[in-house]
Amino acid sequence: MGKRFEKSGASQPERVDATGFVVRKKKMVIRPSVIAAAVAFLIGVVSLSFAIILITDNNRNGAISSVQEQASDLLPDPEYTTDVDEPTDVDEPTDVDESIDTDDPANADESTETAVPPTDVHNAPTGKIGMFDPSFDYSANKRYKVAYLALKCKASFELFYEPALAHWASLMNVDFTGIDFADDSDKLLRQIPQICKDYDGVILDVYDETLYDRLYNLLEQSGTPWINFNTPFRADGGNGALLHPCVEIDQHYIGAMLAEHLYNQAKISWPDVPMSEFGFISVDYSTVPEFHELERGAFSKIAEIDPDMANNRYFVADYAYEAIPVSGILANRPNISHWLIHAEAENLAMEAVQNLNSSGYSDTSLVVTSFGALLVQQWDKGIQSALKSAFYFSYTIQAEPVFGALYTFMNGDATPETIFPEWKDVHESTKYGSFAKMIPPVYEIQFETYKRVLKWADIYAGTNDYPDYPSSDITRDSYPNTAQVPDSYK
Repeated sequence: MGKRFEKSGASQPERVDATGFVVRKKKMVIRPSVIAAAVAFLIGVVSLSFAIILITDNNRNGAISSVQEQASDLLPDPEYTTDVDEPTDVDEPTDVDESIDTDDPANADESTETAVPPTDVHNAPTGKIGMFDPSFDYSANKRYKVAYLALKCKASFELFYEPALAHWASLMNVDFTGIDFADDSDKLLRQIPQICKDYDGVILDVYDETLYDRLYNLLEQSGTPWINFNTPFRADGGNGALLHPCVEIDQHYIGAMLAEHLYNQAKISWPDVPMSEFGFISVDYSTVPEFHELERGAFSKIAEIDPDMANNRYFVADYAYEAIPVSGILANRPNISHWLIHAEAENLAMEAVQNLNSSGYSDTSLVVTSFGALLVQQWDKGIQSALKSAFYFSYTIQAEPVFGALYTFMNGDATPETIFPEWKDVHESTKYGSFAKMIPPVYEIQFETYKRVLKWADIYAGTNDYPDYPSSDITRDSYPNTAQVPDSYK
């Protein structure tokens, strides 16, 4: 069996079917429930390196925020339409010099760069330029107009990021318009020049790396401040140099973090059980790249900390194939008394819990997932299971530095090269400049801590998603709202 990671020396894990046999090749299937979960989690976790702030008891710092909708309502109606007026459609970007190769970022008009920001900053708390300052009167500044352009995944546009960005726009006295391009990249490219004329700032939510070079040049030639949401803008079809600051998510790191958390919790929960009696299952959906990268991260971490487990007791339950793989893995494994299960999507985590219960492993297993909305619903009802924790992220908190950075660009307080200087990766300085790669925080919640952390998120962001949770002794500064800068950046 081929090596997956040369450094670890661990073999590629087995993918098994419902009978426990290794899957060599099966018909790929698309499960609507998995796609719904993908919308819930992957939208916020696209390209998803998170820095992790663990919250396991009162002496661990952490934070969490509310989600915009429950996971059961994730898929929007098929007849989705935006309720805002779209900019005038134009046949060609008339303000672009066609003699210039717009696919080469090096041809962007450098004359449009903003001047070095003044030292007197008017829209951010000390040391937090690019973040919302609740003490500042934003009405004292110009009322800017911002357009949020979403190319793919209308559910993310309608349920998650558009409301999150609109929230910060309201707090910063900005007119905000969300435009869903419904996967029509040609329309997006045609309309960018006119949109840049009509708005003071642009937020892009574009995952198609093949468009980055052209979009970069169109935006830079317009001179309109802009920022991309979720994924880094890179040259050469997404494989080259960083072109602009970003708030980036790294699924590989999340998968590694979840796996390490499970492994450590197993030692705490069952200190007398040797790790040779534990099996590890990573629930994957290999045809969705973001899900698959999470599984790869989990495997790399297990291979690092326990090569024997990685080679002999690590299994992949791949929901991209016809099977009920978790139940198949659990069957006929007499040498394994305890199970650790990492499921990226909550509905798959819930299904894994049911498999554990029916197989007699409910008291000797741990499950961890991402997102957490369904788990919070269970905890609110007093229901506890082998699913003991979730690593939860907030769309609203993730959106704050995106909107805040754009505000500083429009207001002249920072430039793309000066925003979030602590988040510059020293290895990313190129001919295009040196830009920040901020990574949003994600937080572990457990039954004992989730209400306090969710309520903190309400207080921090000025939302009211959890009005019935206690707020005693919670302030906006009770938990950190930013992640730690990775050592690899330095």
